[in-house]
Amino acid sequence: MPTIDLLVQADGFYRGWASLSAGTEGYLMVDDSASTSHDSDSSYLRLRTLASGGIISFPCFRMAEGYNPTSITVTAVGKIDTGVPLLKFGFSDSAGNIGLAAGDLVPDASYNLMQATLNTNPITLAAWTAADLVGLEVLVQMKALTAAVAQITLVSAQMTYTTRVSVGVTHEPIVSQTS
Repeated sequence: MPTIDLLVQADGFYRGWASLSAGTEGYLMVDDSASTSHDSDSSYLRLRTLASGGIISFPCFRMAEGYNPTSITVTAVGKIDTGVPLLKFGFSDSAGNIGLAAGDLVPDASYNLMQATLNTNPITLAAWTAADLVGLEVLVQMKALTAAVAQITLVSAQMTYTTRVSVGVTHEPIVSQTS
């Protein structure tokens, strides 16, 4: 099945980072590439436990509207800064509803790639539809049993789709398509 690589395009509704390595826009710290390469400590954001805000989200589906998704894989690259952080991936919709993938992802002491593939929309608990992509943001949530901080240097998504549906969309997806 064909896929589309999707980059983060702006800061989303949830901006729970503790600090940025530079600048004031979080998405610029995590938009390094269309795949899984990253710039390590050149740009990153620090994400603290949920008590400190610990949720970040980024729109990356704006140019994918009109496609009929079958699955979406969320990718992040991160490492432990302090404590034992646990990360969950998911999505938020335009109404602010959150759906998370099952299971926790644990960063290492050095940067490691973490991925979760979602074959159903975790917000609706149903199969993905083209309409689900409107206003959708990829989300990373930090949780921990004790205080912890993780450094995140990449967030992206890859969507597998079956067909393109006609919903009046006149633009093509950002980045690349592969079959």
